[in-house]
Amino acid sequence: MKQSKAYLKISNIAYKQAIETLLNERFENKIDFFWENNLAKIIAYDCDNFSYSLKQAINIMISDFFTSISVIIVPKFHDLFVKYFDKINNTVISAFDIFIMNINDEQIKNDSRLLLENIKKEYIETANVFLNCNMNACQAAKELYLHRNSFNYRLNQFYYTSEMDVKDFDTAVFLKLIFSLLS
Repeated sequence: MKQSKAYLKISNIAYKQAIETLLNERFENKIDFFWENNLAKIIAYDCDNFSYSLKQAINIMISDFFTSISVIIVPKFHDLFVKYFDKINNTVISAFDIFIMNINDEQIKNDSRLLLENIKKEYIETANVFLNCNMNACQAAKELYLHRNSFNYRLNQFYYTSEMDVKDFDTAVFLKLIFSLLS
């Protein structure tokens, strides 16, 4: 089951229920909210065009509610993404876009390291080679001189330890950026 994740921050907590209701309608109740004050973690399940649909819904809510609503679409939940709300207002943006816009900032490199800090080097290398081989598992396994089952095991371990699905296109693009920043 494909999961899309985002942080949502509102300036007025009074709109929390209305936002949940509208997003549940938009995503056919395939969405969960986990609130801490004015910040929510959102998980949408099996939603095609998550980013586009979320942008449309949030833009409507901003104009209708006259309140500040900001969203960061993330490959995984990690506290480091929350600090970027200071740089955005009334927008829906991806973690990839934030990292690209601030690519020369040393903090981006530090955050990239932090996202990968508890993952074995061999799992990171496996995911990186997989991406460099255009997500072709057979070619990546050959390049790493691994049996296909060993390769799949390592790729799965990357997913379990990083909580980022390298087979998801948006996450793969984000990881490609992270790997290039750290090489």
